Amino acid sequence: MNEQNLVASPPPVYTVKEVSQLLHTNPAFVYRLINLGLLPALKLGSIRVRKAALDEFLQRYEGHDLSDPLNIKELAVG
Repeated sequence: MNEQNLVASPPPVYTVKEVSQLLHTNPAFVYRLINLGLLPALKLGSIRVRKAALDEFLQRYEGHDLSDPLNIKELAVG
């Protein structure tokens, strides 16, 4: 991939606020997931999350209750 292609189509990254909107939660919860090492992030001026990292996070924790990220449980429905 050359520099011109990178400028034309930069890798998708989200702000913490954008991630919180996508997950229908609040930014504090997203920061908690990042600080606990559950959601990989990087700092580019402000904290950013790659789309690929968010997709991997959603796949990894599908079927789990993350209400308390320190005590992740299998999702119980019903």
